[in-house]
Amino acid sequence: MQSVLTPFLLALLAAYLVNPLIAMFEHKGVRRRVVVVAFYACVGLAVGILAAALIPQAAVEIEELQTHWPEKAAGLKKMSDNALDYALKRWPAAREVVPMIEEKAQAFAAHTAESLPNVASGLLGFFSLLFLVPFIAFFFLSDGPHILEKVLAACPGRHVEKALHVFCAISESIGNYLRAIFIEASIIGALATVGLYVLGMDYALTLGVLTGISGLIPYIGPIIVGALAAALTAIQFESLGPALNVILLFAGLRFFDDWFIQPYIMARAVHLHPALLIFALMFGGHFFGLLGLILAAPAACVLRVVFGALVEWYLTESGLKKSPSIIHEEIVIV
Repeated sequence: MQSVLTPFLLALLAAYLVNPLIAMFEHKGVRRRVVVVAFYACVGLAVGILAAALIPQAAVEIEELQTHWPEKAAGLKKMSDNALDYALKRWPAAREVVPMIEEKAQAFAAHTAESLPNVASGLLGFFSLLFLVPFIAFFFLSDGPHILEKVLAACPGRHVEKALHVFCAISESIGNYLRAIFIEASIIGALATVGLYVLGMDYALTLGVLTGISGLIPYIGPIIVGALAAALTAIQFESLGPALNVILLFAGLRFFDDWFIQPYIMARAVHLHPALLIFALMFGGHFFGLLGLILAAPAACVLRVVFGALVEWYLTESGLKKSPSIIHEEIVIV
């Protein structure tokens, strides 16, 4: 079921992201289908130009990593052995836990080797999503208003206005979140790429792109990519000093994100308390895996709007609060 729903949910999120742009041209008198086709043509051209510029560099970096991986792994082993010898000389009592650590490391390596086929199948599924999601999103963008009309037509007459209000609020909340996360990821990814180049990393572009993409999973994603970048730096330079510089770089990016980007972009776009967001991430990751981590924040936005609407409806129906005046809202939803 998850594999079936994933492309539709991601396509719906993508449609939310670009729908305001489509609606803007539609309001100027251009047919919606024409705007959508023109948008896809422009995006396809931009992606083609970007791919032609970036893919060769990324391919070179990946090929270099594959070619030099054995010697880098040997360097990492040498560095870890030196660190272990230093630790044992300074804390002799640690010798008792060394066998347990080696056993855990061997088990982890065996588990990683067994998981490689799953990783390959996961990559195949990822590339299939790259084609399915834009294809499905095209129909969401083209026929979205008609879908909304049919949903509202199925509602009882006395609840149409409330349903429309909730629908518009959900659309605004999710759209704001997606646009904010896109801006945040672009800024952090660009800064990470420049910073890694300055530090002399061999795979700065690839890691910078991964840093931006990891922003789809708040808090957790950047930490994982930062740890990966630090490990690759330690392997490249066979020293922990440059790796510490990378850790400081990602810590600085985290500080910049938390104190500048989050307050001025994310906080204005989505009113989600950090504790609520972390709970949503833990819940989504536990029950739905990677997809749950990606969709946790948008789902929390939807639940916040729905819960607020239910409370408002209960207070109004029970007479504890006067019914709000009719508000005419423009439909900007897919």
